[in-house]
Amino acid sequence: IPPNLSNWLSSVAAIEVELQSFYENRDNKNKKCFGGQCSDLALKYSQGKQATAKTGDITRLKEEGSKLPLISYPKAPPALGSTFLKDIKSLESRNKIIITVIEKLNDEQFKRISICGMGGVGKTTLVKELIKIVENKLFDKVVMAVISLNPDYDKIQRKIADDLGLVLNRQSVEGRGWEILERLKEFNDKKVKVLIVLDDVWEELNFEWIGLSSQEHQQTIKILFTSRNEEVCQKMGSQENVQVSVLLENEAWSLFQEMAGGIVNKHDINPIAREIAKQCAGLPLAIATIGRALRKKEKISWEAALQKLRHSQAS
Repeated sequence: IPPNLSNWLSSVAAIEVELQSFYENRDNKNKKCFGGQCSDLALKYSQGKQATAKTGDITRLKEEGSKLPLISYPKAPPALGSTFLKDIKSLESRNKIIITVIEKLNDEQFKRISICGMGGVGKTTLVKELIKIVENKLFDKVVMAVISLNPDYDKIQRKIADDLGLVLNRQSVEGRGWEILERLKEFNDKKVKVLIVLDDVWEELNFEWIGLSSQEHQQTIKILFTSRNEEVCQKMGSQENVQVSVLLENEAWSLFQEMAGGIVNKHDINPIAREIAKQCAGLPLAIATIGRALRKKEKISWEAALQKLRHSQAS
């Protein structure tokens, strides 16, 4: 709560206490005058004078309250990493990529970095794990917005603003972009380190609309993209493109075991499970989705899933 509102609330609380005391004193004095039928003019005059003064105080506070432009500051957003669900267990190939990206983020010369790879390879999961590591350590604030095939700039702006603790007031896309830019300038001037993650980028973005048009004021601000298209990232000024490939065969099986559970160790299920894991072609999204779907299922469901996968591969 801002100081001006806090002071006003304290004054309101004080006048409430004074009024309560006034009413109690008045009632006690009146009870002494023959059951409340008091003819003491001096007492009546004194009480009236006090009531008039209290009315003036109340009127003044009411006028002051109507002029207060700010009710409260926005609640500070939670740490972004704390909002993510528990991810899959660590995989060696992914840990190497995370280490590489962190090294680049630590290097002052790199302001824009991209993580590229085919769909389903686990770029978003990797980025979320990365955020958990760098938030409140390497960076004071981390912002993440999902871009997708058809960018909704209004939605993107509001997500970035929410993560920055900013309330957008402008109506136009350009105006809101300017508000975000001004907030980032404030962070830059205060040496607040900010990482902005733009996930699932399909085409070159209008940086002016998302408040990232000026690199002059981005000394403490870095941008991390994820995309299927390395060329798109290069167009947006990525200085380092980190490639994410499919999982190694042993990693794929390890992940599938975790997703499907102990049933994969049953002698009649294990051969089918291993073949299904291979059919997923090392794609973490496919492995996780199919593994979870088959968890605690009967053998007939496993056989049907394998047949369906083989059919889709053949077609």
